[in-house]
Amino acid sequence: MFKKMFVPVLMVFILIAALITPHITVKSAEQGDVVTRMYITDANGKEITGDISQWQSFRINGDFSLPNNVVKEGDTTTVTLPQEIQFNGQAAFDLTDANGNVVGKGVVSDSDPRKIVITYTDYPEKNSNVTGSFFFYVRFDFSVVPSRKEVPINITIGGKIFPAGNVTYEGIGKDPARPIAKSGWQDANDPTIGHYFIDINRDNKDMTNVQVLDVLKDPNITYIPDSFRVVRGTMVFRDGDWHVDNQEDITDQVIPDRSVLANSSSFQLKLGNLLKNQGIRIRYQVKLPYTPVDGERFTNEATVSSNDGTTNKAESSYIFYAAGGKAEGYVYSINIKKVDENGQPLQGAVFDVIRERTGLSVGKLTSDVDGSATLGNLLQDTYILKEITAPSGYSKADDVKIAPSDFDSASKSITKTITNTRETVKIPVTKKWVGDTEASRPEAILVQLYEVIDGKNVKVEGKMIELDAANDWKGEFTNLPKSRDGKDIVYTVKEENFSPEFYSVAISGDMTKGFTITNTFIPPTTTTTTESTTTTESTTTTESTTTTESTTTTESTTTTESTTTTEPTTTTESTTTTEPTTTTESTTTTESTTTTESTTTTESTTTTESTTTTESTTTTESTTMTEPTTTTESTTTTEPTTTTESTTTTESTTTTESTTTTESTTTTESTTMTEPTTTTESTTMTEPTTTTESTTMAESTTESTTAATTRTTRPAPKTTTSSTTAQTTTTKPNIPRNGDKPSKPKRSLPSTGETVGVLSVAGLALFSFVGLAYYRHKNY
Repeated sequence: MFKKMFVPVLMVFILIAALITPHITVKSAEQGDVVTRMYITDANGKEITGDISQWQSFRINGDFSLPNNVVKEGDTTTVTLPQEIQFNGQAAFDLTDANGNVVGKGVVSDSDPRKIVITYTDYPEKNSNVTGSFFFYVRFDFSVVPSRKEVPINITIGGKIFPAGNVTYEGIGKDPARPIAKSGWQDANDPTIGHYFIDINRDNKDMTNVQVLDVLKDPNITYIPDSFRVVRGTMVFRDGDWHVDNQEDITDQVIPDRSVLANSSSFQLKLGNLLKNQGIRIRYQVKLPYTPVDGERFTNEATVSSNDGTTNKAESSYIFYAAGGKAEGYVYSINIKKVDENGQPLQGAVFDVIRERTGLSVGKLTSDVDGSATLGNLLQDTYILKEITAPSGYSKADDVKIAPSDFDSASKSITKTITNTRETVKIPVTKKWVGDTEASRPEAILVQLYEVIDGKNVKVEGKMIELDAANDWKGEFTNLPKSRDGKDIVYTVKEENFSPEFYSVAISGDMTKGFTITNTFIPPTTTTTTESTTTTESTTTTESTTTTESTTTTESTTTTESTTTTEPTTTTESTTTTEPTTTTESTTTTESTTTTESTTTTESTTTTESTTTTESTTTTESTTMTEPTTTTESTTTTEPTTTTESTTTTESTTTTESTTTTESTTTTESTTMTEPTTTTESTTMTEPTTTTESTTMAESTTESTTAATTRTTRPAPKTTTSSTTAQTTTTKPNIPRNGDKPSKPKRSLPSTGETVGVLSVAGLALFSFVGLAYYRHKNY
């Protein structure tokens, strides 16, 4: 019977045990001995060196070490603050390892706001020798410590007190009454929400037409419209803070439609008139688009104006404080080393350091003489280094990205070496040929690069390019430094191996567009030079009685007959010196053949004929004064042909034939210089008085023949004929180096002895006067 009842009863007890087992929990253990040290620092994790003010935050830090196989999931460590301080900012935090695995979570106790409880995960059960640290931010509770005091910071953990250090607290400070004041702080629970308030008329003055303008300085942060509250009351400073007594909510009056504030980063409110004891407090919240990191700062600015013409500004910043063991705050730094391609340091590079999370610049780096620069007080976050100014003569470097893991865990810094390359330019060069053929061109030309320094061209060594038909007569100078010592370099070019006998050279263009060297073909020309010199000297002396007949034939019909009976003696001395010099220079520029034939025949009789068309004026004056003197003046002016025949007849014939075949320009200059000197003295005494004057002017050839029956001693004329040289030179001309033309010989009239004739006339007149006087004296 007992055996039959045992089995059912046992099954009932098993069922009951199964039902009640889930409700039985294992009690977690308090792990108070895991904390090894507690100490205080300032908000940046550095030693506190001065007093702490009323609203100033500072940090409490702790180190822990978890014993192996002791700490289980759910075990806790409770940290209790002394009464003089309270948590500030976000006290909750996670303890994580390098891979982001959560070791424990810390939260503020619901039962006591001065306690924080750390609850461990199963991480200690899966890992050995777990160590770490944590921190959180606090400030003094000035309601507990209203005056200046040195306060020992004693932290209680698991019933054990850990002295963290002593802090001197300044006590409640004075906050002077101002027209406008602004303050901000972070939300205790939601890190993406910030709180602000604006106080107006703390100084209790009458204000009319009051307007407030508020601007959020940080991008992408917006107002939360439903959070706005505007109250009016009396501003009172009490217990270390400003309060608004007798509050009246006027939100709907000044902001009838709060929806206009959505997605905005600024607002303006018209508050009307304020009496002497009336103040306004505006409270609102803002929304951050991301979760900030420990130590991040947010700034807001407000401006109040009224009809009294004054405008006052107030700026408020709050720093986001996040407890934890990983976000260290502004304690990281970025170092750069700026070098060139050869590793030499570069000075003067400027970088903008941009935090990728916000897109804002957190500072600038400028390299010194060693190429180094440092920016500190940074968060452990992602940054972009953007070069905004490169060293002189260098190109900007590409952006450099720095990740949080790039920072060294020991030094909490990172060093980046950034290389700059020289800023360079390239200069194209083009060769143009004009008016020629490929056959006349050289196979190639060399173009040399020059720098223009102080107005002079200085050759750049190693910078020469070759242009030819294969590269279409085009080339390029590349990788040229753009500047030196902060100044742009000026370049130019020049042909080095081309002597353009048949070409003119022109260089156009500049460094930006490139240079063009233009060679224009110049056809060759021929120059022929002929020089011929003939010198004839003849001297004849005649003494006799001479009868002279003169016949002149002109284009007009003029007949002059003059008969003179001469008694008793006529003495005629005639000395003729003829030194004609004939110089013929002929310059012919041709492209073909020039033939010059010159024949000179000299006899005792010399006849000079010139097939030159000239304008010749012959003036003959013949005056016979029979009182009793006869004076004959003969003046002949010939340009350029003169025929002079005296008692001596000389014929000299020079024949010059020049045949020139030319395709271009022929220039011939012919100059004949004749300098005959004729001296004639003639004395005639006659009785009859005859005056005959005959003047003949013609543009023709005048021949005068004088025949004398004389006894003549006439030596053979002496004729010297120089060789006639004809030089024909074909010149390959370029642009003339020296354009001087050969000087022309001076033309001069032949000496006619006119001066001597004038003297002779004067003498004959005087002699006639004396003879006339004697004749009258004898007859009377």
